[in-house]
Amino acid sequence: MYDDQSARDASAKTTTPHRTGVGVGAVLVLIAAGAVAYDSASASSAGPEDPSARPNPVAAPASGSPAREVRPSPTLTDTALLPDLVGTSLQQARAATEKAGFSLSASRDATDQARVQIAEHAWKVCAQNPLPGTHPISVKVEFTAVKREETCPG
Repeated sequence: MYDDQSARDASAKTTTPHRTGVGVGAVLVLIAAGAVAYDSASASSAGPEDPSARPNPVAAPASGSPAREVRPSPTLTDTALLPDLVGTSLQQARAATEKAGFSLSASRDATDQARVQIAEHAWKVCAQNPLPGTHPISVKVEFTAVKREETCPG
């Protein structure tokens, strides 16, 4: 029926259905849906004001290993204290901002020269926005800076 071996091979390949990927995908979707359903059911069983519903900040150590801190994911309502960073180096200001819990920061030249702040240790902060105080951690902290040997405008 077939003239050569390659024709038989091609025919065999086209008539065999490959549905393994579809089956694996369907199983993964079902597993993910079950995990979401389990997570929402366990979250709704304890009220939001119930302190026992909060995760333990220290994970149980594995056999012989030291405990490590587990931080829950921040929410839009989480706040932190932003310190006064005017006069510090831009490098110190960014580190203090991150340590306080703010993950977004930006900087710009306080003069009209629009210089880029590459060596952040060589720049000092002239102003910050927002001002020191308690703010949502999702806020972007912006610094204006000049080179360390320069005077802040204004």
